[in-house]
Amino acid sequence: MHEPNDTNTGAMPNDEDTSTPPKNAWEIAQLPLGEALKALEELKKSGDDDPSEPKRLPLSAVETLPNVFQARGGKMDEYHISDLAAARKRVDDLDPITVWRCGKYAFLVDGHHRLAAYTSYAGETGNLVDIPVQWLRGSLDEAMWAAADNSKAKLPMTPDQRLNRGWMLVLSGRDSKADEAKMAGISTSQIGIMRKVKVKLGEEAADYPAWKKALRASQRRGIIELSEEELDAKLEAQIEQWAFTMRKAFGTKLPDNTTLAAKVLDRYFGRKIGELVQTLADECGMTVSVDDPDGDPEPMPF
Repeated sequence: MHEPNDTNTGAMPNDEDTSTPPKNAWEIAQLPLGEALKALEELKKSGDDDPSEPKRLPLSAVETLPNVFQARGGKMDEYHISDLAAARKRVDDLDPITVWRCGKYAFLVDGHHRLAAYTSYAGETGNLVDIPVQWLRGSLDEAMWAAADNSKAKLPMTPDQRLNRGWMLVLSGRDSKADEAKMAGISTSQIGIMRKVKVKLGEEAADYPAWKKALRASQRRGIIELSEEELDAKLEAQIEQWAFTMRKAFGTKLPDNTTLAAKVLDRYFGRKIGELVQTLADECGMTVSVDDPDGDPEPMPF
């Protein structure tokens, strides 16, 4: 995001005109999601879109709004950036990035890692870089949907990133429960929990950009009544987070060696291992063999 040299982008103030001057791109990038969306809608409604759609743009002409179009909340995969930067040294161009015209600006919708790679390349070589682009025509909602769809096809979001994205969409209050769930990649029941937390926190909800912090803040204010579906969604979110943590720590080591996995779990659960085995059997619809007091196992079918 390029910080502007001038800040006087609106009309001259007078006694009759007390409206807020239009936001420039840098200012919009600093806003919470809800305010950023309002500012973009105002800019789009002004009808001042630059009609030009060049096939290439200078690197400096591409504006980024990670608070709006980057579903992961601005976090980047540095290895992926380095890999793309290395690829740029071997070829003339990476795949075109997708930009959306709003006013005089070309906002990046898809291609944040490619843009970072071009920036890295320009910094290393000192060259002025122009990059291939493709233009997305349409409304702000269409641009947001395009960003959400593209994020699903690229690097997957973590559970925390999906929850934070859902919370930001709930705070903005622009979309239906189904649309918020689809954009964030979480369940409608989870969105329902978030909406209740937003009501519980009131005006202070916007002070918590991270979902977990918002949830903890609401819990300090008392119990929120949840439906059976919402309780299931809360449990599923916890399961997904812990499973992600295990996958990040162990990769495929445990699934590829179930004997090792069993011994690790036995060591970890200690005297609770029997209870774990029974719970796993119940979850999987299976029956386990139980030793009788004399040490002779009682065979039970799986």
